[in-house]
Amino acid sequence: MIEVKYLGTLGNNMFQYALGRILAEEMGYELSAEPIYGENFLLREGEGFKNTIEKVEGKSYDSSIQVFTQHNLQDLSRILDDENERRIFLNGWFQRYEFIKPYKDRIKHWYEITDDPPMKLNSNDLVLTIRRTWKNYPIENCLPFSFFENLLEKIEYDRVIICTDVFDDPFFNQFEKYSPIFAKFPIFEQFNLIKSANKIVMTESTYCWWAGFLSEAKEIYFPLVNDWKNDSNVSLEIDDEDRFIYVDKNGDIV
Repeated sequence: MIEVKYLGTLGNNMFQYALGRILAEEMGYELSAEPIYGENFLLREGEGFKNTIEKVEGKSYDSSIQVFTQHNLQDLSRILDDENERRIFLNGWFQRYEFIKPYKDRIKHWYEITDDPPMKLNSNDLVLTIRRTWKNYPIENCLPFSFFENLLEKIEYDRVIICTDVFDDPFFNQFEKYSPIFAKFPIFEQFNLIKSANKIVMTESTYCWWAGFLSEAKEIYFPLVNDWKNDSNVSLEIDDEDRFIYVDKNGDIV
């Protein structure tokens, strides 16, 4: 059995579920992980990723437990090739693109959204995802207005649409000159809107990372800041898709 303990909120949970299901399907193990669907994930009733409701059946063992924590499993292939009978317990974050990379098509099926986005976008609209202070995220870690101001000078767009976690933050007064549209929709509808965009500016949030990754956007601006800089634990740079454009903390393309 592969058992998943969820830590954090939606974007974090999507990494945890994805790794658990990869292990289960590849090893022929039963998956024990709550579907990412409904109110337990701060979503409304009937919202979420319906394909995570699918049962993953397989072998189940209780005699030996192997526990993984934090982010790095060291060598995923060695875990998949280990034929020892055991129960695997995932109690970490596992935010590493290398775990996802070989299984992208499968994961995009698990996280498919069939509902229409809450508003219609044209191909030249730019969706800004801006993280602020939801769930006590440290304000000093938030990208400054200068990041967005500098980056917007480099991008061709028709309309600016802002998705965020705290719409009433005075921070957004600085965007008045762009005549932005504020996408004041619930969390999952915002996710669907970001995912439907053709041009996206990511912010330092796993929620936004997943919306960009699952999208078919042609331009995705990816900030190399804070935890999004690759280190020995977190590693989120998507190195096999040209649509991801990397940007430094000043909003300059690198």
